[in-house]
Amino acid sequence: MGGRLVALVLACGCSFRHGANADGAPARDDAVTAQKDGRTPDSAEPLDGMPPADSALPCPSSYTVSDSGHPSSLYRVVTASAEWAQAESNCEADAHAGTAPAHLIVPDDQAELTFAENQISGSNEWVGVSDQVTEATFLAVTDQTAFDFTPTGNNPGLDCGELGLFNSTITTQVTNCQQGNPYLCECDGRAADSSHF
Repeated sequence: MGGRLVALVLACGCSFRHGANADGAPARDDAVTAQKDGRTPDSAEPLDGMPPADSALPCPSSYTVSDSGHPSSLYRVVTASAEWAQAESNCEADAHAGTAPAHLIVPDDQAELTFAENQISGSNEWVGVSDQVTEATFLAVTDQTAFDFTPTGNNPGLDCGELGLFNSTITTQVTNCQQGNPYLCECDGRAADSSHF
């Protein structure tokens, strides 16, 4: 059987070299590596807009506010009012191919709550936390847990998280998602998870 296959290949004038491309050129190891990390074999361009797996993506260029206590995050302050869903959508839309994802700020700790309040003092602001999926179960817009999100004033119909200064204390609460608030967008390498809101 093996002899007949060799004879058939030789009769067809076909050739195959192990480790060669379809055009007979030697296969390049970097082509295999490129395919594994999401690029086409002959270019550094990503497949389907995905960045190479081994690269750290920068935040969108409009993210210029930093907090020394949270060096892995950059922020964009938006003082114009928007409804909660629109604010979240605006933050997500900041990211594009080649940049890290963005979302409404999800405070990690008291220091980040204080930082956020200091960016838009004198006004309540949206945070990326809501109980829109299940009443009284507060989920962050990302896969993380929002620090100490125990809001006051939770009732059905009040589903979206906001941060404000009440009686000289930084407080989280929930309110009507259709009201307008300014907000902070955060770029920390985490993508929003729409199943959380």
